[in-house]
Amino acid sequence: MHNVAAPMQAMIGTQQRSAFGASAWANIRADAPLYLAIAAYTILGLVFLDINGFSHLATYSTYLGKWLMVFGFVFPVVTILCHYGLLIHRFDRRRMLAAKRIFGADNAAYFASGLCLLMSMMIFQGTFTSVKNGLAAWHGGFPLERHFADIDKALHFGVDPWRYLFAFAENETFLSFVEWNYGVLWFVICFGVMFYMVTSARTKAAR
Repeated sequence: MHNVAAPMQAMIGTQQRSAFGASAWANIRADAPLYLAIAAYTILGLVFLDINGFSHLATYSTYLGKWLMVFGFVFPVVTILCHYGLLIHRFDRRRMLAAKRIFGADNAAYFASGLCLLMSMMIFQGTFTSVKNGLAAWHGGFPLERHFADIDKALHFGVDPWRYLFAFAENETFLSFVEWNYGVLWFVICFGVMFYMVTSARTKAAR
């Protein structure tokens, strides 16, 4: 019996790997327009920086380590742990069947192709920030910035809005909360949702 089961398991494993590869490649091809858009945007951004002598303002290295850590390790580990927690908490009798579905070839392939897309988005984010830095130095910066500040002041009844914020920010507790909200909570919500939308097969239609 063991002699029969071993080849069957090997065949099933080979079929799953084949299905995973085919599905992952199909997903990557489906995302080809996004990859092309990111490549075109990056090329145009680099040309803009080079022509204007702003190459030193490129900030790709700023995102490299953090992006790889967050999207290549932290979020994937959290996702896998959440799936295991779901299996343990919600499934008893059909746990193996649920595990095969959750960690099946199609879902795993979609997850892997999503990670590839996220890695390309790291380049997009680096280009976006680099171009933004270049625009700040291009033709003397933002000539309409003062006009927008005046509009903002008018909307706040003739008072610069930073004065309202400063009145609260003098409180250390409030200041710590604002810093935590923007530096931690906003990051987790924003990029956590993006990670879920890109890697979860449940959001395939929306993606």
